[in-house]
Amino acid sequence: MKRFIKKWLKTIAVVAFVFVVFSASSKALISRLYSFSFPSTISNSMRYTYKFEVDGGTPYVYPSISTVRTKYFLSPNTYGWTQATNVVTISDREWRNFTWYSGYGGSDQSYCLAGCPDSSLGSWNAYNAYGVFGE
Repeated sequence: MKRFIKKWLKTIAVVAFVFVVFSASSKALISRLYSFSFPSTISNSMRYTYKFEVDGGTPYVYPSISTVRTKYFLSPNTYGWTQATNVVTISDREWRNFTWYSGYGGSDQSYCLAGCPDSSLGSWNAYNAYGVFGE
């Protein structure tokens, strides 16, 4: 009987461990890291991440540092100007949600995060921006 209880407790511990690991790793997949290096001119300053698949949730971007005002949006095309969401402009460490445009944002679709300096600033020094994005 003792042997049965030990085996049963060991099985429960393994199942619980697998559940915790799976839960933590799936949560990590929801947030993705980005890192952009922007030049000091607007010419060729748009930066993109790799594409990621969405599941219909609310997309967001959260910079890890304060920077020059930077514009972000989600695009279905890497290296394109097609916007799947509204543009959000951020200069501080603040969480900002995007709003999907009509026809975008359903599950099993892929998007990339696009970012560029806010050209209304006139001039700026080259800078880096990084943080997390996802849904």
